[in-house]
Amino acid sequence: MKNVETRGYFYFETTEVPMLCPPKPWCYHSLTPMLLSSVQFIRYAGYEWKKYFSDVLNEYDRKGDIDIMKYGLDVLGTLPWKVNSKVLEKQKQLFNEGGLDQLSIACLFDKTFPELPDKNSVDDETMKAYYHECKSLKKEENEKHSLRCTQLYTLSLANSLVDAPFWQCYNLDFRGRVYPVAPHFSQMLGDPARGMLMFAEGAPLGDGGLRWLKVHCATTFGGLGKATFEEKERFVDNNIDNVMKSADTLCPERGWWLSLQRTPGNVSLLVSR
Repeated sequence: MKNVETRGYFYFETTEVPMLCPPKPWCYHSLTPMLLSSVQFIRYAGYEWKKYFSDVLNEYDRKGDIDIMKYGLDVLGTLPWKVNSKVLEKQKQLFNEGGLDQLSIACLFDKTFPELPDKNSVDDETMKAYYHECKSLKKEENEKHSLRCTQLYTLSLANSLVDAPFWQCYNLDFRGRVYPVAPHFSQMLGDPARGMLMFAEGAPLGDGGLRWLKVHCATTFGGLGKATFEEKERFVDNNIDNVMKSADTLCPERGWWLSLQRTPGNVSLLVSR
């Protein structure tokens, strides 16, 4: 990526990025489905839990109760993904231009810190207010920097995967919830990441699918969440020119699609027209 704050290369562990081939099946909970790296079947925090979960999994495996879980993870792992290049390019542009809050693209910190007052000419309350303001601004600066760094990871990975399908390896947490192993780019992240993802093996929407796409678009538009399905379809039909123009240009200054709620996902939705 060009014109970003941090130049150079990122280096990730193989477990932190999606796979360029489908993962191997979970044959046994201690045999990793990744080709070169080891992955836990169940995530746990702390080495003291290792023996506990190992004993539990061995017992369940002996009874055959774990097979359905392995099968579910294997099925998810066979699903190929690809990057929506149009949404990626728009997000990269907005990121390099300083971000856009309406699209959850992390913004640069653009505020200035107040000048230090002369301690001899102000009272204690004024100094206290000064330090409080500086502390608040520093907190905001750190938060925005952290968000920019996290989003830079996601955009960089998406940029490297834009030309090929990829797969995710999945495992469980200690509650039984399923998560992709790669933490920086997956459908489990926020709207900017999800908006860049597409199924690599798409299928035609058909009449029914188009209807539900219209309903979804209208549902995410402010104030239409409780409207009937027919009203939502009518709303999209009446604004079809705006939908088409927004999908073609994705220009923030045009304004219409920025009034949608959860706009990062809706940028992808509009492109799906």
